[in-house]
Amino acid sequence: MSDLLDQALHCARADWPVFPCKPTGSAPLTKRGFHDATTDVNQIRRWWTRHPDASIGVPTGIAFDVLDVDHNDFAEGVADLPDCTTEGGPIVRSGGGNWHLYFKPTGLGRRIRFSNHCDWLGTDGYVIVPPSGHESGGTYEWFTAGGIDLTDAPAALVEAVMADSKPKASQTPYRAVSLPLSTPSGSWSASGLIARVATAPDGERNAALNWAAHAVGGDVHLGKTSTADAIAALGQLATAAERAGLETSEVDLTIESGYRAGLAGKKVSA
Repeated sequence: MSDLLDQALHCARADWPVFPCKPTGSAPLTKRGFHDATTDVNQIRRWWTRHPDASIGVPTGIAFDVLDVDHNDFAEGVADLPDCTTEGGPIVRSGGGNWHLYFKPTGLGRRIRFSNHCDWLGTDGYVIVPPSGHESGGTYEWFTAGGIDLTDAPAALVEAVMADSKPKASQTPYRAVSLPLSTPSGSWSASGLIARVATAPDGERNAALNWAAHAVGGDVHLGKTSTADAIAALGQLATAAERAGLETSEVDLTIESGYRAGLAGKKVSA
């Protein structure tokens, strides 16, 4: 079974209807496009048997909505959105460098360029999901681990999407923060920490990584989380940081420094 077929079936099992799109593209391969999307595993197998390299399309507005940030630098892409925070959730980096933030469905429709670099994909829209290819030669990749729960879109963001005119420029960038008490033992969530690193402005990602690693070490120090959970979270942080553009050697040093400081009970600024 190909990775694309396997992921398409995985989406269907999660009640995400799928449909095939052109390989390394987003044009539908079915007559009715996203209206043909289904969770029928037999139909999905037939589609990907016929088109094994087809990209995976998923309609928005059903299982989730998506904030599509059309900019390589996340902070720049959302700079004119209102100040708001998100507790973290699924984040995808497209093969072309865009960012897709997944939220619970809002009931809103598709809004193209509701801000300078952002689209809102709700009803009557769709996205391409990992591990589909992109025409640039890259692939769509998850920044957050599989199984991350969807969260509600921040109210200020929803209001901006609904507004008739573009929102006023924000004084500080939209950023992701961790979700408290969302792990069995710790006070952080892996998705929240990853989101904070992945969406930190260029030039601040190393500091965000240090803060995140320190938070993990701090909870081990306080007995709030296990070493095993901590190691797993640090591995996810390392992957997210490298995908955000940090060098592997820098990532390893920063994580070790932040984690050891937290483990020793030392303070660090958020």
